[in-house]
Amino acid sequence: MENLKPFSNHQNVKSSRMKSVGYENNVLEIAFNNNVRYRYYNVPELLYKQLLGSHSKGVFFQNNVLKKYAEKKIGK
Repeated sequence: MENLKPFSNHQNVKSSRMKSVGYENNVLEIAFNNNVRYRYYNVPELLYKQLLGSHSKGVFFQNNVLKKYAEKKIGK
């Protein structure tokens, strides 16, 4: 696990699973409520925008991001 600095553009989200979401250069970064952060690589910007606009961010994440993009745990 790398301990990289979080993206500076994180947006807080209302979710039982996620605390905030950031996006830079096709990389989606999610800070979860358990204080763990992951980066997901080669994520289209449209998917990031759809995640932010979704009613249930956890369900959207489960159906559209998890296990579909390369991921890396990057710290707490």
